[in-house]
Amino acid sequence: MTDVLKKIGYWDGSTASGLKVLVDRVPDHESELYAPVYALVPDIRHKDDIAIDEFVEAMKARMAEARSNGRCGWDDKSACTDQSLAEALIVNLVSAHPHAYEDIANFAMMLHQRGASVESIKHAVDILKVYIPKDL
Repeated sequence: MTDVLKKIGYWDGSTASGLKVLVDRVPDHESELYAPVYALVPDIRHKDDIAIDEFVEAMKARMAEARSNGRCGWDDKSACTDQSLAEALIVNLVSAHPHAYEDIANFAMMLHQRGASVESIKHAVDILKVYIPKDL
């Protein structure tokens, strides 16, 4: 098992990182019990991975909020076009609302998961140029 953990980058052979692997597998409802262990175990992930993991959590929270407000269907090509998602992404690029980063990333994720052509974003830019302020 340790060989597998080493190969996939979850364990470098040290006791501390081995504990981190074990603690990361603790169910959420038991995580409070292991808080002292978390404090002792250094986070061995690269800072890029930490930042991405934190951003993904923000994206998930934003998607959950949208779902709770009745938003759905991004994955249904008959109900939502690549073009409409690309336009929403572009509109959010010039938006100043507090969740713009998460929204931009979520629209990019949707397009990526649908296998949309990057040309859909270029086309959306061409269509929406009229709405983008000239000073940007």
